[in-house]
Amino acid sequence: MIRDIAWLLRSLAITFSILLSSMANAQQENNTVLSGTRLTYYQRPTAGQCQADCASSPNCQGTTWIAAGTYNRSDPAMCYLLSAVTGRTYAPGHVSTVKNTGINAGGGEYNTALTGTRLTYYQRPNAGQCQADCAMNPNCRGTTWIAAGTYNRSDPAMCYLLSAVTGRTAAPGHVSSVKGGSGTGVSGMPAMPLPPPPPLPPPPNAIAVNWYTASNASSPDGQRFSFNCPPIGPDGFRSIWGTGIYTFDSGICMAGVHVGVITRERGGVVTIEMRPGQSSYPATVRNGVSSQGYGPYNKSFAVVAR
Repeated sequence: MIRDIAWLLRSLAITFSILLSSMANAQQENNTVLSGTRLTYYQRPTAGQCQADCASSPNCQGTTWIAAGTYNRSDPAMCYLLSAVTGRTYAPGHVSTVKNTGINAGGGEYNTALTGTRLTYYQRPNAGQCQADCAMNPNCRGTTWIAAGTYNRSDPAMCYLLSAVTGRTAAPGHVSSVKGGSGTGVSGMPAMPLPPPPPLPPPPNAIAVNWYTASNASSPDGQRFSFNCPPIGPDGFRSIWGTGIYTFDSGICMAGVHVGVITRERGGVVTIEMRPGQSSYPATVRNGVSSQGYGPYNKSFAVVAR
């Protein structure tokens, strides 16, 4: 009887160790929020505890932990568990992790794009489905999955299947796998990342603007607006004040570049949410854009997902 109990405890310990290793091997993503199907949420003081909860839950595929005071000073630290992960977006004060489930054909390489001969490409909400498609396709030798919003916030998650793999290159937001091994490793061939998927058309309510457009101070807090920014031209742009949350008279398009939802070269859709005034607006340099600092101001906006 005692021997049976000892064996059971040892089996449970091994199982829990395997579950923990699935999270330990996952890549922690700072200032990132996952999108997908919410399993549950509750207060947790540290991101590590949140990730451990996910490791011990067989239905959990990813976590997003939000630091205390991220939105309001009185907010507690929160842990969100997701049963399915479909994408990720930039979000200050958030820490996310996707569980390494072992479904990847040939193993997943985070922040890596494969080079080679493209077989086909299409939308797929997660990397596991993309890799499963490759496993079922006799002509597929590797996959690169691009997370939703990697190039523009409105871009869907995309799956690329390759019939031949010749190399790999660093590419944030990409997850790649090679069927049956690490690929051919052909040397002397320049690394050519997969091109980004074409951007989705702007939503019908998106307002066409230029790089000098600012928000309207009379708009009520919580109201959202979408703006379609063109590629930046020679006429310059409006400055921005703040980080994540900006003074209402900041340039909307440049705030979108600062956050990372659009680029100067491509433009795209920026969705903002009106917010109350802040006591201060910190200056930072992000995505090649320098924001300015400012003190108390009476109205703000934040760049949000649409």
